[in-house]
Amino acid sequence: MNHDERQLIQHILQTTRKGNIDNISRTNCYESFYFRYQEIKWAFLAGLVSRNAGWNMCDLEGKSYSSLLTKQYRSYLFLTYERANWLIFQDAYPQLLLYHYSTKIERPLFHLPPYFHVSAFMQQEWFRFWQTGNENRLLYSLIINEQNLIQEPIISKLFYQKKVFQTVPFYLQELFHFNAVIFPTCYGEIFGATVKKFVKLDQRIELGKKLAWILFQTGKLQAFIDFAIHTPHTGSRYDYEKFWLKNGTHPC
Repeated sequence: MNHDERQLIQHILQTTRKGNIDNISRTNCYESFYFRYQEIKWAFLAGLVSRNAGWNMCDLEGKSYSSLLTKQYRSYLFLTYERANWLIFQDAYPQLLLYHYSTKIERPLFHLPPYFHVSAFMQQEWFRFWQTGNENRLLYSLIINEQNLIQEPIISKLFYQKKVFQTVPFYLQELFHFNAVIFPTCYGEIFGATVKKFVKLDQRIELGKKLAWILFQTGKLQAFIDFAIHTPHTGSRYDYEKFWLKNGTHPC
């Protein structure tokens, strides 16, 4: 590794730390990257899913959840959302930045992912994408990678199992589909999907693939892009409810 690569690694680490401050900064980073490199479809999927995480975390302080759940349980849920999304960003954003700088110098920098603790699986997939340009394969690879990434430190970890995933409130959320991921448009439309048995790795991967299909295969992509461009992410569900409440009469 030469001097320039060492400097680049430090720069990417610093940029990632800055972007991983909170849910809003993560969302903005993902979506800004996608608007620059629309061939990296996962970045837009990650941005919209991050918006959902923000809305859910904000909801925990709202009247409905405050009356139904204890303050301690809500804090555990918040920690779960935040930790999972922090881990994914910490892993994924350096990969995105390596792609960015690879395009700048017109040669792949995908020998550097190990310095960011990125899996060998994704290192190979980035090399393959650079050679083939297969956008969907990279999209699905990143979906698989992110869900494997959080399996051990979050989903299977005893603390989160006892405090969140094996509790009655979490079971009821799954039962009534409160854990849906939604994609809104400026016309008040709502699209999305839910996952049963969230703790199951294969179920979460299938959810990611369903969401990717909604984004990129239903002909609604531009509507989702318009929403993201014209709706700064605040963490509040009012970001999309303001369009829904107007009954589709307030397009971007």
